[in-house]
This record gives sequence, C-alpha cells and structure tokens, in this order.
Amino acid sequence: MVQKRWLWAGFLLFGAGLLAAFLWKAGSFLTVEEKPKRSDAIVVLSPGTERIAAGVRLWKDGYGDDIVLSRANTGTFTVQEAAALGVPEEHVIAEEQAHSTYTNATYTKELLQHRGSTSAIIVTSDYHMRRTKFIFEKVFRDSDISLSYAPTPSRYTLSDWWNDEESKRMVWKEYAKLAGYYILY
Repeated sequence: MVQKRWLWAGFLLFGAGLLAAFLWKAGSFLTVEEKPKRSDAIVVLSPGTERIAAGVRLWKDGYGDDIVLSRANTGTFTVQEAAALGVPEEHVIAEEQAHSTYTNATYTKELLQHRGSTSAIIVTSDYHMRRTKFIFEKVFRDSDISLSYAPTPSRYTLSDWWNDEESKRMVWKEYAKLAGYYILY
C-alpha cells in the first residue's frame, strides 16, 4: 500500500512538473520561428499596421515580387497603406473576402493558384503564427505552392505572459482558438 502511494505521488509530481513547464512556455509556443524563403508572393494577414510594415520590409529586401493583403478591407489595412510605405500599387494585391484565418488561407490559395504562384511567405503576428501555420498547411496541402512563415513581433509579452493582464488574455484566447481549429479542421 505504501509503495502504491509513492507511485501515485510520483505520477502527480511528474504531472505537475509537466503542467508547470507547459504554462511557463505557453506563450512562446504560439510563435513559429522560421527564416522566410524567397517567394513569388508575400501574404500579409490582417489586421495590423505592424504586419503590413513587416510585409513591406520583406518586399523591400527582395523576398517576394508582390504583396497580397488578405482581408484588405479593414481600416488602414489597404493597398494605399502599403503604397504609402513604399510599395508600388501594381505590386499590391487586395484579397477582400476573408473573415477568419481559415478563409485567409482558402481565398489566398485560390488567388495564388490563379496567378500561377508556386511559393509564398505568410506574415502575421507572433502570437497568431502557430494557428496560422496549422491552418495554411492544411488548406495548401494539396497544392503545389510552398509556404514559409515570417512572424512579426506584437505588443504582447510571450516569454513571461503571466505578468501582463493583456498578454494573459491573449494567450488563453489564442489557445482556445487553436483548440477550436484542431477540432474543426
């Protein structure tokens, strides 16, 4: 009986350690660090001026020929915003139908296939990247388009998310969405 208690105590301690490790790294897990590859297009997911600025930097550094703004009908997330940052309007393509990460992927895939693209860099915020990569990989798996990913820093503190109320809410919200996407897709 004593041996059984020690075994259970060991399992509980091990489980508590795993949970603590997960919680400690939960914010950092949301991002995906990759080096973007030279591509036909740079796809920027809305909203966010930091996202569009990151896409423009990649374009200026020669990582892509064109910029696709997915859901380019929200606030400052427009062709004109990209042009104001230095990208000629003929190199900015507006995708205006998306309303979720999943539809960002589906409409972008259609647009890229129609244009004959074979590669794209996906740009979104660091905290949104794990879910973005999951859904884009699912949607693009039957295409000949190769994807790479370029997370852009957000205002959230991912390394010690538990110390900031806004970061706490974002981390839990993102995990809820990630779980929903795993279940739905």
